[in-house]
Amino acid sequence: MTHLEHAALWVDDLEKISAFYGKYLGAAIGQLYENPGKGFSSRFATFETGARLEIMTTSTLSPE
Repeated sequence: MTHLEHAALWVDDLEKISAFYGKYLGAAIGQLYENPGKGFSSRFATFETGARLEIMTTSTLSPE
């Protein structure tokens, strides 16, 4: 049986969305990863099932 283990989500406010997934969906929120050279930051939200959601933001790209 195949299952989804990791998905990713681009957001504007990394901390606000991470807090939402932790508080309302019970996810364990991982440490902040930052790559200042690329303007990239992310955190992993890990759920009880083992599934992980990478919550990401960037300062170098903007949606159209």
